[in-house]
Amino acid sequence: MIKSFQLAQDFNRHALPFLMPQEALNNLLIGLALKAETGQLTPTEARFWLLSDEQGETLGCALQTPPHHLVLSALTPALAKELAQYLWQQKVLLPGCL
Repeated sequence: MIKSFQLAQDFNRHALPFLMPQEALNNLLIGLALKAETGQLTPTEARFWLLSDEQGETLGCALQTPPHHLVLSALTPALAKELAQYLWQQKVLLPGCL
């Protein structure tokens, strides 16, 4: 299941507990998410997505600050495919992924 967030603080409430145990792996995503929450990012149109299971447990996340690349947490191939299909259906244009 994929949930889109408009506000960084809502995304961070769910994403940071998932990302922080592997801080070294997720440092770019964590830093961007925290900067978005404090208004330090330009442009301010950051977009946030959370991937979770049916019980609501976070399995992955993604963030984009247009026009920059999509930044991803580690994803299984199945989750990556689900996110790619979702973004395609939503007509989200991406220059690339990190």
